[in-house]
Amino acid sequence: MSSIFTCIQKDSIESLAIGRFDGMHLGHFKLFSYLDKNPALLLIDTKKPFALTSLEDKKELVNFEFINVSFSLLKGLSGEAFLRLLRLEFKNLKKIVVGEDFRFGKDRALAAKDIEPLSGIKTLIVKEFELDGVGVHSSKIKEFLSEGLIEKANAFLGRSYKVSGELISGQGLGSKELFATLNLDTKEQYFLPKNAVYASHTIVQNQRFKSVSFIGKRLSTDEKFSIETHIIEPFGLKVLKNEPIALEFKAFLRENQKFNTLIELKAQIQKDINKALSLL
Repeated sequence: MSSIFTCIQKDSIESLAIGRFDGMHLGHFKLFSYLDKNPALLLIDTKKPFALTSLEDKKELVNFEFINVSFSLLKGLSGEAFLRLLRLEFKNLKKIVVGEDFRFGKDRALAAKDIEPLSGIKTLIVKEFELDGVGVHSSKIKEFLSEGLIEKANAFLGRSYKVSGELISGQGLGSKELFATLNLDTKEQYFLPKNAVYASHTIVQNQRFKSVSFIGKRLSTDEKFSIETHIIEPFGLKVLKNEPIALEFKAFLRENQKFNTLIELKAQIQKDINKALSLL
């Protein structure tokens, strides 16, 4: 069992934050602020699809040691066994930081308040972080995204919501009849905002461009689901198939809708572009 923690120099770690940390939102960063000398995050990875942040995203967002452990390796351990493992593996651990809703051990039998009495390790339990009187949780952020409330989701995250994927072939219709787009495949890794049109930033080859992005079924053409983005400022990069692309969502523009002709659709897209430019 000790091999699950051998990815880093464990003996240097003195403070440890433990949790799933799906959204890596303001509440999580408040919790991280209580870490002391030689800190690290212990991420309990449930490997559920449709997450708010990928493992790669998390590593970009923190500047200290990062430990990813599969939940499947821990779920059979009693709470006491889990704490013994922590003491065994992190020999100089002096402080644990968790949220007040943290539970651990088989069947989630133990709570945050049980850590210090059972382990002897100083434990700081961080109360729920609120923004405008509302508790900041990953579930709430997903609720906002499902409703197209991008600004609210971004406020809870403390940054723009981002999804990453690879460039795939589209219809080929955009560059011929409408506006050229880059089409993404996120491989169902991310929780996607509501099917709609958004003002966004598209990140390609480490450069950020203003854009209009679409998520949903292409109701006016082939009715297939797509995630596509149109760059609305000068763009001269050559982007190859399977190249990584990321979208940062900035604002909701409109619902997905069907147009009777491509002329009507093109006119609406131009309106979307104009509105996005006023917001970005």
